This record gives sequence, structure tokens and C-alpha cells, in this order.
Amino acid sequence: MGTAGLRDWAKTRSSIFDLTENHLAAALVVEGNFPSLKDPNAQFDEGDAYVIALAQLRDAIVVTAETPAATKRKPKRSMHIPDVCAALGMTSITNIGMMRREHWQL
Repeated sequence: MGTAGLRDWAKTRSSIFDLTENHLAAALVVEGNFPSLKDPNAQFDEGDAYVIALAQLRDAIVVTAETPAATKRKPKRSMHIPDVCAALGMTSITNIGMMRREHWQL
């Protein structure tokens, strides 16, 4: 998939990628423990549980554009990535939070 340039870029950075099989079981546990994380109207499998599981296995911070369900007027579901991360004792930050944390400057 993708252009030759993208494939070459990915090949030279293979250490940043993780095979789904490495964290599938953990993702299924997240989905099982937090069924309201999934959007009931989604047409395709969602990646939220996989992102959370991978971060959990790597003891990493989850970066997300989502906000907690409690901050939304009419949330589509009762749990979003920040809610699940908080319930699991994990840290999640917004994209801007990551930029601040990493001291990005324009």
C-alpha cells in the first residue's frame, strides 16, 4: 500500500511500527472491559482499543484528539479514549498537549 516513497520511508523506520498480533489480545481485553468505547454505529473496526493496548504494553502516553465524554454535550458513546485511559491509570494528552510537552516551537 502507498507510494514507493512511503514504503521506503516506512522501511527505514521499521522500529516505530508494531504488528497487530503483538497487542491484539490486550486490545480485546480493553474492548471487553470497556464495551462503550466502541461506537455502535461504526461501519468498520475502530482502532481505539488497539492504541490504548499498545500504549499500555509499552508504558507510553496516548496522544488523542478526543476529549472525555463528560465534556461533550451529546456524546455518541459514554466512554472515549481519555476516559478509558483514566480508568486504567494511564496518561492521555491532546495533540497540543504533546506539542507543549515536547517543547515544540514554530
